[in-house]
Amino acid sequence: DPVKVARRTRCGIPDQVGHVEKWQLALDMIDETRTWGIDIPLVVADAGYGDAAAFRNGLEERNLPYAVGISGRHTAHPADARPV
Repeated sequence: DPVKVARRTRCGIPDQVGHVEKWQLALDMIDETRTWGIDIPLVVADAGYGDAAAFRNGLEERNLPYAVGISGRHTAHPADARPV
């Protein structure tokens, strides 16, 4: 898209820098904050983050407790549930 290319050029965004999902940016910020020695006792986020399973998994991989919103379009089932 030529419009996006022109906008990126005006902003000085290098060609090798691509899109990063906002949940990944949040995990990156959490990681950086922790390198400063700042403890994160709880992560709280709205469904814009909570709907991303990769974000929730990232928090669990970091052993961080969290309370995140989940939109109503998601469902939950026991791990051994099999669709029929």
